[in-house]
Amino acid sequence: MNMRYKITCQDALRINGEIYLVLKRTRDLMLIAPESAQHEVRELSERDLLSVLARKDVEFIAKYLPVPSAQMTQADRRPSWASLSLRAKTIAIWRSHYCKAFFKAEAEGWVCRREPSINDALEDLTNTVNRCQSNMQRGNAGKRAGRVYSLADAPSARTLLEWVRRYENAEKNVLSLVPYNMLNKKGWTQISCAGERILERGVEAYMSLSRPSLSSVVRDTMQTALYEQNELRAKMGQGLLKLPSRSSLQRRIKNESDYRVHAARFGFAAANAKFAPVQNGVPAEIALERCEIDEWMVDLFTFEEIKDPQTSDVPQARRLMICVMMDCATRCIIGLSHGPTASPQLALRCIRMAVSDKTALAKALGCTSDWSQTGQICEVYHDNGAGFINPLTEDAFAQLGISAMSTPAGIPKLRGRIERVFRRMIEDNLPFFSGRSFANTVERGDYPSEAEATLSDEEWVAVLVRYIVDQYHLTPHNGLDGKIPKDVWTQAAKAQTIAPPPSAATRRMAFGTKASYRLSRRGFVILGIAYLDKRLAEEFRDHSNAKRHVLIDHDDLTAISWYDGHVWRTVVSENKECHGVSYQEWRDQIWEIRSKNREAAEVYLPTIRRAIEDRRRLSLEAKARRAPRSLEFDKDILAKAEADLFLGLTFVAGETGQSSLIESEPAYPENPFGRIIAPIAKDTPQDAQDAPAVPKQSIEAQKVTWRLDDE
Repeated sequence: MNMRYKITCQDALRINGEIYLVLKRTRDLMLIAPESAQHEVRELSERDLLSVLARKDVEFIAKYLPVPSAQMTQADRRPSWASLSLRAKTIAIWRSHYCKAFFKAEAEGWVCRREPSINDALEDLTNTVNRCQSNMQRGNAGKRAGRVYSLADAPSARTLLEWVRRYENAEKNVLSLVPYNMLNKKGWTQISCAGERILERGVEAYMSLSRPSLSSVVRDTMQTALYEQNELRAKMGQGLLKLPSRSSLQRRIKNESDYRVHAARFGFAAANAKFAPVQNGVPAEIALERCEIDEWMVDLFTFEEIKDPQTSDVPQARRLMICVMMDCATRCIIGLSHGPTASPQLALRCIRMAVSDKTALAKALGCTSDWSQTGQICEVYHDNGAGFINPLTEDAFAQLGISAMSTPAGIPKLRGRIERVFRRMIEDNLPFFSGRSFANTVERGDYPSEAEATLSDEEWVAVLVRYIVDQYHLTPHNGLDGKIPKDVWTQAAKAQTIAPPPSAATRRMAFGTKASYRLSRRGFVILGIAYLDKRLAEEFRDHSNAKRHVLIDHDDLTAISWYDGHVWRTVVSENKECHGVSYQEWRDQIWEIRSKNREAAEVYLPTIRRAIEDRRRLSLEAKARRAPRSLEFDKDILAKAEADLFLGLTFVAGETGQSSLIESEPAYPENPFGRIIAPIAKDTPQDAQDAPAVPKQSIEAQKVTWRLDDE
């Protein structure tokens, strides 16, 4: 029976989802075996093969295995011109000169393709080739007596005919004239088809997440595969195979894609991080158009408190977590916060600093330059850390009008600018201090990081702030084409491309602490500070002792925000001493005052107590002597009482359009009755006689409505 299909040992069959390799193919018989168990050999006749190929669950896969080197043609074997050595290139060009000289002589008719004819013309051909070689070696230099050239001996007539045929068959490609032995030295060894399958199993075993070495793959995987192949070939009466060398396996691995090998041994995330192309990142042309924020655990051990040399107690050293926000367009760092661990509060403090002026902080830490880089941020890009994927952080971004973008995990190049800042901080700062933890245990070695720690958290943060303000912002940056970050920010500010930062009320809505306070005659009394305006006074009139939600900014006690049931309103404190003061500063001031006056208060406490008891006794005696009477109450009296409620007070526009309370002249100056007590001189009786008579009813009404209050 004639063969119906041409099937070779490089082809395979997929039967019911399993790959079967072709071990042997004859005219009437074919041997196949599963790829996973090649010792299970099955015989197929030509009739059986036709019936198998007719099944729907069978798929024929052509060229499943690579072509072995022994069966490669010269065209398959030929490498690129750039990969050849200089000697191989020189020999190939020298041979091409002989071929070109022969073609020219053949065209002129004084030589033919027979060895006797070539022997007669070989001397002339050699002279022509030597002239070409001399011209190549001389180059552009002129002829000079005594110049020595390197010339090769002429080939035989049979060799020249072989070169001519190869040159013509390759369409006069000079690569066809490269010597075979020089190709073999580049790794083109002759390996059988079975040997190729063994090498493929070795490559597959090497490309594993267990990361075996080349020696272990050769010793374990390839020797086992060789034993199975030789056992099978011995049953079929074929010759035994030799184990491919370690260098052959190494060459096969080098032929694979570097990305594929690294991904198979280290994972796709590591491969993407290593082989991803690097560019300038996502473009950002305008200041604060795009900002990046990230957290970094410092490679340095510090103490929470400064170590006291007088005591033997040594505080526990730890690694500090810092959060940094950077503007991508100007490369300026606009936010910095620190904490023991990553948390939403750490991110909120960094965002708060980014939208605030930081010059006072920089000056307090000894910086020469200012740190005024702030404004309205458009977009902030962050990773999927717990401090950023949090309702508190997301609400703060929304209140500030900032679009927060979460970049995909495992692709740090999407936030490459902020990642590079951390590395630069390590290179510029950590070598100066002891207690480094280094990037890993290999770099750390036997260095006792915790025992060598010397800095406190506050000292390390002061170092970072000084580095950012006085060094990083004033150093030429490669990402800015050598420009200085602070100068780029200044140019953007002069061009009026930076929007002003959020207002104090907006920052209070984003970062303020929410609490409930009860209304009183003084408004809201928080930390001993009274907040009162006209709207609050009206609220107390209608809903006395009611509780309202309040937002307090711990960094600025100048004003608070309170919720009236519909909108949030702002009220400014009358106490000028708390304006621009933080909660920490105010608390320290109160404690200082209390500590100074505690002893004096204890000395005068009995006297104060007796005075309080005397006031209570006098009040009870006065109530007992006074006869009870009913208070007249009608519409007019109520209107006058409400007018008296704000007697002597005027409300003017405050910080955000709300009213503020100041002292002024009494209201209704045109009404002489019940509103003003005017002094009357005793020596002007004529004025008293000229005064108009006051109705008796008005006098009685004034007696009822007059009230004295010391608040």
